Amino acid sequence: MKRLIIKDLGPLKEAKVNLGRFNVIIGKQSSGKSTVLRTACYCAWVEKYIELAQSADNFYDNQSAFIDGLVSYHKFSGYIKPSTYIEYETDYMWFAYDNTKKFFDFAWKAKRKDYKRPKISYIPSERNIVSLIPDWKTQVSSYDCLLDYMKDWDIARRYVRKTNDILNLGVRYQFNEFAKEEDIILLPSGQPLALNNSSSGVQSVIPLFVSVDYITRGIYEVEVDKKRTEREREKYMNLLVNLYRLSKFVDTKQLPIDLKEPITITVEKEDFLFYNKQAAETFNDLVKRYSFTQRTDIYLEEPENNLFPPTQCQLMDLLVDLTKRRKKTVSIFATTHSPYVLTHLMQEQVPGLRLFFTHPINDEEGYVIQQATDDEVQEIYDNGLDMFFNYEAFVK
Repeated sequence: MKRLIIKDLGPLKEAKVNLGRFNVIIGKQSSGKSTVLRTACYCAWVEKYIELAQSADNFYDNQSAFIDGLVSYHKFSGYIKPSTYIEYETDYMWFAYDNTKKFFDFAWKAKRKDYKRPKISYIPSERNIVSLIPDWKTQVSSYDCLLDYMKDWDIARRYVRKTNDILNLGVRYQFNEFAKEEDIILLPSGQPLALNNSSSGVQSVIPLFVSVDYITRGIYEVEVDKKRTEREREKYMNLLVNLYRLSKFVDTKQLPIDLKEPITITVEKEDFLFYNKQAAETFNDLVKRYSFTQRTDIYLEEPENNLFPPTQCQLMDLLVDLTKRRKKTVSIFATTHSPYVLTHLMQEQVPGLRLFFTHPINDEEGYVIQQATDDEVQEIYDNGLDMFFNYEAFVK
């Protein structure tokens, strides 16, 4: 369960969304699609931050930290209003920020210990920056969502290195680490071509394809062998200490001692002692779920960018397949302007598909986000392309 409420943020007057495994939002440009997508992504990151710290003190001690982080990370300068309100709830926690009071509030939920560490990946519509600009590493100096994506891309291409034919486009990707770290594609003839000299569609789909492959598969292999820096190890040891405390205490009451000799669990050459089997088992489980990525949450803007309609459908098949066949859970939240993307997903009857659309407010500035009912989904499917050309009439 993942529920998000937004009021008075950017173009949005109100949004209430309950997200599932595969979520799609449609609507006119500048009507709040990316706003709700980015806010959902940011809230998932805040949830992860609090879980790994086992504390929300950073947001309590600095009441502006939550909203300041949202503004700087997703470039929401000018989006925040005096009445802005954001509320986020999952099975693990609840938190809210009320800008009228300049106040962040937080509460743990009953399933707090069931949390599984996610890889939260925001893939922007500007993803072709890494293929369009040869020296892209020098182009962004501020820490924001785009810079984070570029860092992920750099890790992904070093892991994937080469692919088979991508989406029946007749091209393969290859990362040449020894030739100025060049990204190239191989044509059907075998002829190499620099990625930044390829078509706009290829420049858009290659970063998406390689990034998604890494964050849904490769990351689980890389993390096992990754050596932590001194700073990373310090943060990890703090996490272990917090998990040790969490496993030893239930409802603030220490579990009764039931062992004469303690159980010793060693992690990172540090010993943790337990006099209760349940507490020891809880600690082992928490360490497993918090130390390494257990699932992937993808927040994707306009997957159809620069792609031929049949290729858009093939890309959707790939993303849907990922949610089914990967060993770890994959969830997707995407914005789209493409009737081909939407119609294909509905035609394939994707399990758990949730469709949201932006709705203009009559005689009032702003938009609301609504989840489409079964009847509305059917109407969208029946009208297909016409629905996008008659969007305002449809949402009324």
